[in-house]
Amino acid sequence: MLDFFQGLEGTVYWVVVLPALFLGVTLLTFGGDWLADGASSLAANFRIEPVVIGITVVSIATSAPELFTCLIAGFRDQGDNLVLGNIAGSNLANVALILGVAGLISPIIGRPRYYFWEIPWLLLATIIFVLFCYGGITQFEGVALVLLMISYLIVTLRLRPFFLSVLGPIYKKLGFIRDLAQVNIGNFDELEEIEKRASSTAFFLVIGGTLFLLVGASLLVDSAQAIAIRLHINQGFIGLTVVAIGTSLPELAASVAAARKKQTGLIAGNIFGSNLFNMLFVGGVTATASPIEWDGSLKKELFLMLAVTAFLTLVFRKKSSGHRQMGRAMGFIFITLYMSILIYSAISLAPVVK
Repeated sequence: MLDFFQGLEGTVYWVVVLPALFLGVTLLTFGGDWLADGASSLAANFRIEPVVIGITVVSIATSAPELFTCLIAGFRDQGDNLVLGNIAGSNLANVALILGVAGLISPIIGRPRYYFWEIPWLLLATIIFVLFCYGGITQFEGVALVLLMISYLIVTLRLRPFFLSVLGPIYKKLGFIRDLAQVNIGNFDELEEIEKRASSTAFFLVIGGTLFLLVGASLLVDSAQAIAIRLHINQGFIGLTVVAIGTSLPELAASVAAARKKQTGLIAGNIFGSNLFNMLFVGGVTATASPIEWDGSLKKELFLMLAVTAFLTLVFRKKSSGHRQMGRAMGFIFITLYMSILIYSAISLAPVVK
């Protein structure tokens, strides 16, 4: 679609591109609702934690645009900056924008598994990815990233026995946990929050919602990128903003839909899983297919991605009841932070308009 949009001229260009933008937003809205409904019902039917469904089914489905965009860009001249900008920008958008917007709609409950598994692993993966980016990501490093993603998914699906036998004793020895039996990890505890549907209906909603999200994101990204290219804007900046936000729209649509239904486990799983999928699988597969060269740009943006990820360790405030949650105030802080990063990036990357 991008080549088609770029081939249009004059009034015809705007008559075609603007409706494409509107149609993309519409498909994203319906797709997000369907995917959230179907995924939550699957969690209930198979008695799987909603966060695990978010990490696997939802995050993989909503991260498909990043995968396709990066694979295509990886084989194009000067496309490596677009790849890295897309991954860094998508991860920044997932945490600072999407988690922030979702937090404004509905406070997000903090669960023990986030502190003891998802967030530490996400922080470690981000550090590894950033280190690999310096000097470029080789094919060997690409394979290593993919293997890390597979390892993470295997453990996530069997987290409770792994926590009790391996991870928990380590945290206990470090003094973070007193009694492993009191840590609620790997137990399904959100059945009352989920509307029950037949598994066949849930699968249909997941598949249909995913297709709507992919088509909607494609229309929106291609039309927005066509405008940016026509204005001769820096490719790294396009990857960090237009493409990154556009390819993160499925995550935004799914998270907003889940927030409206107060299914916060899906939101957290979607964000954590999508960021891991972007770096380890999207970055890994792209580098395996075609090594990613690094020209030294986007250094500060990669550091900001790491800093925002580290900030996740502080966002779930402990309430007087003993429970933790990310409230609306933190959601507002995240959105403000994201807007500040965009403004900073716009200045530092200095888009050139001819």
